[in-house]
Amino acid sequence: MYDVIVIGASITGGAIARDLARRGLHALVIDSDDIGNGTTHRSTRLIHGGLRYLEHLELRLVRDSLRERDTLFRIAPHLVRPLEFLLPFYDGGRAPWFVRTGLFAYDWFARDGGAAQHRALSLDDTLRFSPGLRAQGLRSSCVYTDGQAPLAERLALEYVIDAARHGADVRTHSPVESLIMTNNSVAGVLARDKKAGDGFEAKARVVVNATGPWADGVTDACGLPSRLRGTKGTHIVVPAWDGAPGHAVYLETIDRRPVFILPFQRNVLVGTTDTDFQGEPRNAYPTTLEARYLLAALHKAFPDAKYATGDIIHAYSGVRPLVACDARHNGAVARGHVIRDHARDGVPGLVSVYGGKLTVARQIGEEVGDMVAEKLGVTARSTTAEAALPGAEGLDTYAPDGGCIPLDARRFAYLTSVYGSRAGGVVAIAKARPTLADRIVPHRNDVLAQVVFAVREEYAKTLSDVLLRRTGVGSDVGQGLDCAELVARVMAPELGWSEDHIRAEVANYAREIKTKYTVR
Repeated sequence: MYDVIVIGASITGGAIARDLARRGLHALVIDSDDIGNGTTHRSTRLIHGGLRYLEHLELRLVRDSLRERDTLFRIAPHLVRPLEFLLPFYDGGRAPWFVRTGLFAYDWFARDGGAAQHRALSLDDTLRFSPGLRAQGLRSSCVYTDGQAPLAERLALEYVIDAARHGADVRTHSPVESLIMTNNSVAGVLARDKKAGDGFEAKARVVVNATGPWADGVTDACGLPSRLRGTKGTHIVVPAWDGAPGHAVYLETIDRRPVFILPFQRNVLVGTTDTDFQGEPRNAYPTTLEARYLLAALHKAFPDAKYATGDIIHAYSGVRPLVACDARHNGAVARGHVIRDHARDGVPGLVSVYGGKLTVARQIGEEVGDMVAEKLGVTARSTTAEAALPGAEGLDTYAPDGGCIPLDARRFAYLTSVYGSRAGGVVAIAKARPTLADRIVPHRNDVLAQVVFAVREEYAKTLSDVLLRRTGVGSDVGQGLDCAELVARVMAPELGWSEDHIRAEVANYAREIKTKYTVR
């Protein structure tokens, strides 16, 4: 019997489980797929205040987001890093005074966080700052600072790892098939472990529905009304060209949609679109029309980025779980969140989270934690804003041990940038078996020891879990197809896979790349 079951192990569910577990509550976090494999995995990977939210007067959301951005800089510096954003002003675009007014407000909301204040650049200074930027029609620019989480799914993972360290149980690849009802109250879940093939039940005093774009699907069985408006966001990854910016660029397209051009690992990420989406979120995929829209924005900003759809390295689409409203266009739909105690709807025992964004997940976790703690008579307060995430613990003083390390400095630095102080676990595996210090693919610094570490320490159960969400291999050149069999064979002895299972994993991974991560 659990105190709480959290359905959903992406960024919001992970943050909720962490908060509850750190309060001493016995929690189960369960997901139908992998940790972080929802909207988190398919986001723009920004940790930001939301400059454009000011235009829609979502002042509280901007304030909270900037506070949470600065909290993540502090508790997860290995995963969330400051990034400068260039906002250029072109003839016919928004007036610089209008945008700067918003930036002054942005600076005021973030005044206690320590981030650099925005600064204005002249035309010449703008072209020095970003030499490849289109000069035609350019007037001036501003530069401001926000944050980026290049491996956003690892942020969700560390929330879950921290929850487990404080007593939470974790079940992945285990879809919830129904809610257990007792005396008209939700009392747990019936689920199925896809890997073991077994059904199981878990009971709890409270069940939290943190399934993002699937939230309405959970509550449908209780006869509750739909509360979400799903919108689809597509992103593309292209190679870095000569002169590609090392900073972010914030553009507005002809239809006034924001598009970000961002450094992403060794490449460039361009996103996003914003179109209504109905249907199963897992079936969202990047279309040729969407890719051309994003490439057009890239070409307009950087004429030397002469890419066609065939040059795209990786593409993906996700569905935003926005709270339904009457806004006429998607850009005006509020980006805030709603936490609903369904006891108000005659369904006690069930709490749902609607909406939310990557940046404020920790805050949502705290708010849900406060609600659940009050329901269960628990007085422990939240500690998640002060406590470092697992990879940030001791990061300031972290260094390799004195033994012989079978990794060169570049690979070790890379591991530290991904795992923080947890990199020592990967190094230990490589030391015990030196062949695992070899690179997974020649063009990246990921090593085979990460594969073993992902299985032993990070709940990875499939090839996709490792290549797409524990490492960045699947989103880079080759999309992991060139190393899929090698990685599967490293995973096999850890998971007891047969030859047939290895072949099936490789085939399933190739199918997933073709159907979900390729423009079509």
